[in-house]
Amino acid sequence: MNITIEKDELKRIIKTAIKEVIEEERIENFLNLIPAVSEEEMENIEKTYGKPNKEKKIAYTEEIDV
Repeated sequence: MNITIEKDELKRIIKTAIKEVIEEERIENFLNLIPAVSEEEMENIEKTYGKPNKEKKIAYTEEIDV
């Protein structure tokens, strides 16, 4: 079984796949930089600022072409 694909189409597919992997790694690295919060710290935060609302508001949105 042979599959024929244009060189430009193959480049586009590879480029898209690489972009997706880089984005996933970037998000993972960002999340790993966020420090963990102990129970004591969380209680202190809640005393200072109160508990968060149950209803979430959208703070930021972004569309990504896949």
